[in-house]
Amino acid sequence: MTFKFNKTYLILTITLFITEVLIALYLTSGFIRYTVGDFLVVILLYCFFKSFILENYLKIALSVLLFSFFVEFMQLINILNILNIQDNQLLRT
Repeated sequence: MTFKFNKTYLILTITLFITEVLIALYLTSGFIRYTVGDFLVVILLYCFFKSFILENYLKIALSVLLFSFFVEFMQLINILNILNIQDNQLLRT
């Protein structure tokens, strides 16, 4: 794995992060909050890793996809309730 700074991907990361924050703050429900927000987070993670790692795009994309599947599975089984930390607002977000 080679590390190299990529300014373009960093700008995309920051832009997507700001978009995600705005969605989280101003949209409390609906298609954009729950579906488009998750979709954008996957792209945000990909851009973040591409900002610093010079690696095959497919390896990074598959790694981000597997991580995203893991997070969605944890939401499906309601892991916050299982661990009894459902009142933690940061983790819920």
